[in-house]
Amino acid sequence: MTRRPASRTPAASRLFSLETLESRLLLTTYYVNAASGADANPGTADAAAFKTLQKAANTVVAGDVVLVRPGTYAGFRRMNAPGGTAAAPIRFSADPGVVVNSFGPNETNALINLENTNAADGYNNLGINLVLIGQWDRAQEALERAFALATEVDERGAKVPMILDSLGELHMLRGDLDQAKDYLSRAVALATENGNKWYAGQALRTLARCYLAIADPSNALAKAQEALTLAEVIGDRQAICESRLIAAEAYLQIRQLDIPKGYSKTARCFNR
Repeated sequence: MTRRPASRTPAASRLFSLETLESRLLLTTYYVNAASGADANPGTADAAAFKTLQKAANTVVAGDVVLVRPGTYAGFRRMNAPGGTAAAPIRFSADPGVVVNSFGPNETNALINLENTNAADGYNNLGINLVLIGQWDRAQEALERAFALATEVDERGAKVPMILDSLGELHMLRGDLDQAKDYLSRAVALATENGNKWYAGQALRTLARCYLAIADPSNALAKAQEALTLAEVIGDRQAICESRLIAAEAYLQIRQLDIPKGYSKTARCFNR
């Protein structure tokens, strides 16, 4: 199966084209259509969709997305299989008109049975998908629900920074930059407190873009450099490139044309 690179949706501004939510390792999109699909299909196009949710659940790997078209479905069971990751979750996104009305295979009391997941993760992933298709009001409802569920379990738990970062990204796109900055600053602080360098770096990059959007390049540069340090520590090449790119943007806003050599060649590192 050929894996396609992540595409990018039009952003609110040029600044928001850097590391949008959709850049987080989306690999393959699968389609499920109860009316016209067949489980013998490859599932990678609307015209060649799977028929059942179970077939999609058996096929996906970390980073994949499943788009479920309107129809009535049995549930599915995904147990003892590799799951998604924080950077590359598995996402099921249902169109309006999808009904799940019977148990999945070998289930007696659950329509959907997923291992190592919980409701907060589900609402956060739903919110991210709704952001990607521009349904921002519904995205905010889903992300706020995710935040409420996560903080009910542990106000300072490991899942909370991820949701705060998603909320910050959403508010950036909506133009509410002060609220975005608040969410993202909290995400950075909590991820740092929890020792999660990946989430801290992710939130720092989003916060740096927020500072660029409010014309505060000095703070943007500082946050980008912090993110770069973390990315180098954990060896995340994509994060290194993205942090350098944001820093280069900050240097340009400051009107400092003498950009450090590594930053000015950032575009090349994406293509290596």
